[in-house]
Amino acid sequence: HKFTLILNRKLLMLSTKRIEPPEPKPKKLELKEIENENQAERILKQAKQIEYTTAMSCITLMRFLTEHITALPVSVPRQLLDNLDVLMVMVPLMEAAPWQRRSRQGLEKYVENKWMKIERKDRFRLSKLEAQVWLSIYNLLMDKGCRALYDFTNYRKDVLMRLKRYINDLLKDQLPILKDLQRLLEELSLMKMPAAAKPLHLVVPVDLIREAVYNSRQTNKPRTEEEWKDIAKMQLKGAFAADSKDRAEEMRALAETYGGGAMESLIEEPKCARCGKPATNRCSGCQQEWYCGRKCQVKSWKKHKSICKLLSDALRSKTKNSNQPDKENVSARPEEKQKKSDGLIEIIS
Repeated sequence: HKFTLILNRKLLMLSTKRIEPPEPKPKKLELKEIENENQAERILKQAKQIEYTTAMSCITLMRFLTEHITALPVSVPRQLLDNLDVLMVMVPLMEAAPWQRRSRQGLEKYVENKWMKIERKDRFRLSKLEAQVWLSIYNLLMDKGCRALYDFTNYRKDVLMRLKRYINDLLKDQLPILKDLQRLLEELSLMKMPAAAKPLHLVVPVDLIREAVYNSRQTNKPRTEEEWKDIAKMQLKGAFAADSKDRAEEMRALAETYGGGAMESLIEEPKCARCGKPATNRCSGCQQEWYCGRKCQVKSWKKHKSICKLLSDALRSKTKNSNQPDKENVSARPEEKQKKSDGLIEIIS
């Protein structure tokens, strides 16, 4: 994670031009100019050159990282896409184009750690560093796993749309895979995005916790089967009940907590589906619709009949228990007189 932070910081400094290409050197320096040059200024120029070279190397490293993102720990993609939002750094980096500069000789590009003059006929030829940026963007946007992690908002969509003006036929001839990226950008332009990203949770580094549990502390590698068995035995002793009686008590307490009676006590009192008044009886067929009396049930039966049959069939297939009489239930077919053997009780108004 420190490595990704350093890469992101260097690329951000390049995109905001806090690290700029060094000024072109004159063809020849006279002896007097060399003698008069301050040593501190010379060291400062060398430091700027080293900083620029290091930052440009980070472009290649980012491309390598995104190319093998599926083989990296699960927390790295989230770190790049969610916490650092590398895509919002790569687009301004493409616009800043720190791999080229203007000099007295004309256009120059940074190739193989040195500046080379570009002829007029080759000015649209893709340089290696520029291609690395395009490949990094392609890897992050075209990977299904990365797209699932990335929250596309209106702001992020607008930033990504700025790439469309750079994708032309000359660029696609040199990097044919960018045709897929262009198609994706066209699809994004037609989609409606939320105004803002999802709110941040209090616990962000869930992936870090998952990796800490999954990997062994001693070797920092995935735990073996024997280690997992030892952990399971330890959890059985400390986290679960010791004997069968205690387990039964725990299961009974959980059943009471999450059972229907406990949950229904938390829900508002049922209301009649017809008139909205407080209801004390519900349909014995679907067990979902409530009524204040038989009169309202008969009036709404035509509308409720079809859905009642569907819900009743689903309820029967879900449970194997037989239908027992319920004092709260009313007849599922109010127009017909039911017998007690049917398991349905008729309301007496």
